[in-house]
Amino acid sequence: ALQCSNVCQPAHCCFSGEYACDDVQLGHLKCEDYKACQVLYPNKNSSTKELLELAERIDKVCSVSSLTTVGGRAECQDVCSDHLCCFYQDGCTNDPDKNCLAYAGCESYYNMPADGGQVDTSGSNNNAGSSTGSDMGIDEFEVALEETCSEENLKTINGIYKCHN
Repeated sequence: ALQCSNVCQPAHCCFSGEYACDDVQLGHLKCEDYKACQVLYPNKNSSTKELLELAERIDKVCSVSSLTTVGGRAECQDVCSDHLCCFYQDGCTNDPDKNCLAYAGCESYYNMPADGGQVDTSGSNNNAGSSTGSDMGIDEFEVALEETCSEENLKTINGIYKCHN
């Protein structure tokens, strides 16, 4: 961590919020070149551009067409799982660290029908010439279901919610 800190020190002005790079004669510094250093500043809010890119990605992976595939549903779940509180009436919508607005696209996942809707297992995997193409989709679904409804996940409210939905 010390080595990272040393490498990232010139870009402190990019992430700390304490001062602008221009204020310390580092206006020529390209903060984008130090993007990896942002992990050293966990309390720094994401930039508007990053949040927009995240929202666009969520809209894509949680689209109705994506949710009809096992892989799409799993990807949407992965992206949205830590933001379930954004959809509760007394949840975390006012917590700026949760960035609930960027996760609005998760609503389509959390509002899926209780039966989970139809999952398209045909053609969603690229096993051309395989006679078990749809079986592979079902196997993936079974694995995802077993993971989602594992004993460990059922120990939390969020895990129970995911298993039942």
